[in-house]
Amino acid sequence: MEPSAHDQKKKNQYQEIAHPDDIAIQSSNTIPLRPLDQFRSSYWSGAVAALGLRYLPKIFSRNFFKTQADVSYNQQHAYSAVTGSILMGMTGFYANKTYSDIKAIFSEAVGWEMGKDPENIGFMDLWNSKNSMVQQTMRNYVWFNLRRVGVNMAFFLPFMPGFKQGVEGLEKGFSTKINDGELGVDLGVSANAAYLLSDVLNRKQTPFEALQSLINAKINHLEHFSDRFVGTDLLNIYERHAVHDKNESFLSLRGTEKWDEAMELFDRMAELLNEKYRNEVPHEEARFGFSKFIHLLGTQKIDPDHIKLSRIYVEIANQYGVKEVDIAAEQIAQGKSLEKVMARYPLVAQAAVTAAEIAEKENPAEARTPAHAKIIEKKQPVESHAERYAAQSQEAHAQPSTLSI
Repeated sequence: MEPSAHDQKKKNQYQEIAHPDDIAIQSSNTIPLRPLDQFRSSYWSGAVAALGLRYLPKIFSRNFFKTQADVSYNQQHAYSAVTGSILMGMTGFYANKTYSDIKAIFSEAVGWEMGKDPENIGFMDLWNSKNSMVQQTMRNYVWFNLRRVGVNMAFFLPFMPGFKQGVEGLEKGFSTKINDGELGVDLGVSANAAYLLSDVLNRKQTPFEALQSLINAKINHLEHFSDRFVGTDLLNIYERHAVHDKNESFLSLRGTEKWDEAMELFDRMAELLNEKYRNEVPHEEARFGFSKFIHLLGTQKIDPDHIKLSRIYVEIANQYGVKEVDIAAEQIAQGKSLEKVMARYPLVAQAAVTAAEIAEKENPAEARTPAHAKIIEKKQPVESHAERYAAQSQEAHAQPSTLSI
């Protein structure tokens, strides 16, 4: 039976309601915004305070601001040189503090890579590191400091060859006096203001700056006395790094079953970090320090295309160390079967078997945290680690591996 004209009209009305005109906007998974001042470096706190110090030497140099017969050109512009030196000193001080933090965060991971003691890691070791996290940080460190030095050079422009003649030409062209004792200061302050404005418009937090904040809050507990690591802390670090480097993003997995696996991976690393740094009572042999996270991230051992393998690397790093992670990764890259590779790591294999048994009994959507808790409950105390290792080695060799990439 054909629908009546009235029924067809109602159907068309419902379709118009169900399918809005702007399908592209309605189906988008994001809401694009462009907020100002997303991140401002702490450098500016020091730079603005340092700029205020310029008024002290100004008291003693007012007599030089105007051209006089008994005042030389260099004396006239001494105020600009002093102000520029204050800003350059602030830039150097900030660069030195930042470099100290870079060494504190990365020296252990680079030491593993270079086969050197962390205390002996220097600038060139960091610069030559193949760890992509370290490479990205060193590129940013050099670029930001060169830019700051370049901006502060504006204070010294009156001393540049040809500048005086150029200013005299402008004065003739505009029939006005430009060249006085504050010209260099005016240029330097303007250049810094333009630099600050560019940061307000475009600057975003770098992975290293996020690392500094995270370590201070979750490990050093500066003004954050009870904060613990959560998986999203580590995911945020990973994604900030992935935006401008070779790591693949996990964000394409959102809304899929793989996303739960990804969060389980990051939750597990957070769990180990909390126990390592005593953010919670340790229930297992947690040796997963922050440098191990940096090593896995910077050597692409955390991979959204191979989440289960990434989890295996985390467990190997925790139980056996990063050298064994690299050995396992090399063997897998050479085509060696995962079962043969894992025969070398019985503690990891046993942990995976235990997790698989728990997952079969529980709802996967709710199993992530309880599964970790139950794995921990089944582990023996830290004091019996050697005995546990021997017992689990025999048990792991006696049953086939259930791990897969």
